[in-house]
Amino acid sequence: MKSNKALRIVIKKNQYILNILQSPKYKGIEKEFSKILAIPSKVLFLENCQILSKDWNFRNKKFNSFSFKIFLKQSFLYFLLSILNLISVFKINIKPKNYHVLVEGILSKTEADRWLELSKYSKKMCLVSNNSHEFQSKKIDNFTYKKKFLISRNDLSLNLKFKILSTFVKIFIISLIDKKNYFLLFNNILYKYLKYKFIFTNIKANFMIEEKFYATSELKNFLFKSLGGKKCACIQKNILELSISSFICSDIFFSLANNTAKIIKKLGGKVSDIYPVGSIFMEEKWFKKKKDLNKISKIDLLIIGINVRDSLFRFNITGDFDKTYYEHLNWVGKFSNKYPHLKVVLKHHDNYQLDEREIKLLKNTNVKTVIGSKSLNKTYSYVYKSKAVCSFGSTMIMEYLGLGKICYFLDPNFKAQQFYDYLPQTNKWRLKKYEDFEKKIINLLEKKNFTFKVDIENNNYCLNSSNSSKKIFRYLNKFLIN
Repeated sequence: MKSNKALRIVIKKNQYILNILQSPKYKGIEKEFSKILAIPSKVLFLENCQILSKDWNFRNKKFNSFSFKIFLKQSFLYFLLSILNLISVFKINIKPKNYHVLVEGILSKTEADRWLELSKYSKKMCLVSNNSHEFQSKKIDNFTYKKKFLISRNDLSLNLKFKILSTFVKIFIISLIDKKNYFLLFNNILYKYLKYKFIFTNIKANFMIEEKFYATSELKNFLFKSLGGKKCACIQKNILELSISSFICSDIFFSLANNTAKIIKKLGGKVSDIYPVGSIFMEEKWFKKKKDLNKISKIDLLIIGINVRDSLFRFNITGDFDKTYYEHLNWVGKFSNKYPHLKVVLKHHDNYQLDEREIKLLKNTNVKTVIGSKSLNKTYSYVYKSKAVCSFGSTMIMEYLGLGKICYFLDPNFKAQQFYDYLPQTNKWRLKKYEDFEKKIINLLEKKNFTFKVDIENNNYCLNSSNSSKKIFRYLNKFLIN
């Protein structure tokens, strides 16, 4: 398959990261940390690939944390973390609790609720979070760590703790010589080591699921399994957009469909099994919730929005993103003015950040912008009430194509490359020109045929998500039987 420009840029960035981590001076520190923490060098190497990949700024073509100012800040944080580790004497006498599944990376009640369905099948689940949450299910516990792990005893000897502190000088000197911020890497290593040693010592589980595939951690996976865990997994919460999908590490990747995660290997990922289950987002908000549709009016054309305002540094891989994204909004505005009798709605999610440029573009149009939802079913209810549905890059297009609802990606001049590489099944649903967009939507509305037949056996969009959690449970349980 011929790679597009965006993919070639991301692969080049990944190779640059690999080259940085082959530096003899860096390798010396990596080897030293490997001995101190009793963690294989290859684990630390992959962890640092992930850290650097997340720090890359595509717009500026450099790492965000490699400035001298941030280098000094990171060096101070490393020193502080080393001191806290050295003097940590606080012991929490908690007898480890055992669970069937623990879910890591929960940041909100909304995220926590996505796992209620899986809890119906599991004997006991634990959600790991920095904040406590209340659940309807008695089968779910919430483990909160906050900053307790920074002052709690761990199994590092006093000698090893002094070695971590003394390594400060070496990291400082080598960072200056190589003109790299190695404190960024080893701060993260030490922080995650202390954090996940604390968590996995206090809670045991057969399986760990990472809530966000772009937050997988090879170090976290290693510590989980070294302390008794069997398998680590993550879910596909959205399209594997190029800028956030490098170096994914997991034993199991629960994908949307049969062919939605092939790019993982191309981007340096380490995943043993890719298993399609559909979308637990759609399962939780649509299939398992009571339909709450009364407050949603009928819509002729729905545009599902995405958040871009604070993410341009990562979206703008090729330099074309700004122009392409706002061009699709121009299409929508132009369409609404040409067909004022049609109800056109731009639906943003609850966490949408106001975009002044977007507001200005749509000011003199007939597009109604909706932020948040009047329904418990969130944006899914708006899709249900809509005849035609489009988006610049929302994963919901894949979810509904999987159900046979005709939807389109608006992709001016086919420049939104970061969403579609290794997803050839999306090509027939991508609209390149305004004229194509207008013709398709008007034709759809006139013929009133809003569905197509999906090949159930070879569904490459998104499997039916009415029982995604059950599929996850059954797949994981195979590893307890074997």
